[in-house]
Amino acid sequence: MSKKEQYFDELLQSLHLFIDKSFSYKSEKITDSFPDDCFVFQDIIGEYVAVTAVSCSDEAASRVSAKYSGIDLAECEGIYDEILSDFINLHNGRFIVNLSNNFNTECSLSPPVFKGEPASSIDWRTVYIRSYDSDFGVINFIIAETENE
Repeated sequence: MSKKEQYFDELLQSLHLFIDKSFSYKSEKITDSFPDDCFVFQDIIGEYVAVTAVSCSDEAASRVSAKYSGIDLAECEGIYDEILSDFINLHNGRFIVNLSNNFNTECSLSPPVFKGEPASSIDWRTVYIRSYDSDFGVINFIIAETENE
């Protein structure tokens, strides 16, 4: 199994474990750029290098954030990007621990970056956008791998 596939397999587990079991795989798109509506990015650096991101509508982001954090939906309105960055950091942390334990692949995470293009110096080759349906709407999770992956 490729690291990208492992990332997405573990992501669905994290979505079910930490947010809601209604998440299901919808589709995957392969491209060379990030969607315009990405609002949080995080780099995985080390022996495996990738850029991860989340994109979705503001409504879906607010609803997922409320469920994940246990905070009232109205209170999530202005901070959903921070709440979803916490989720992506949690998932990415679990992913790199599993890479270390299962494959002796050592990695670390950069701090999350909000809005716009990734502030990363990583030169990615392929951007994988995987969409998930849920009771909250469609959420896209993105991983971009480098040339040597």
